[in-house]
Amino acid sequence: MTDAMIASRSGARGMSEKEYMSGNLLGQEVTAEDVAQAFLHQALAERTTADVTTVDGGNIAAALR
Repeated sequence: MTDAMIASRSGARGMSEKEYMSGNLLGQEVTAEDVAQAFLHQALAERTTADVTTVDGGNIAAALR
């Protein structure tokens, strides 16, 4: 995520950039590499079907309902 995106999203939520970036249970940014690793793991899992993997750092607002 770019600095401009972080500033825009944190401002829209009325929080600091630091608060926005640590707003999940892990307290860490979820990167494109994190998502790619999860995707690769799913692709290589030979006996897994209909799997839904959430890569959100523990952000409950992003959880499937």
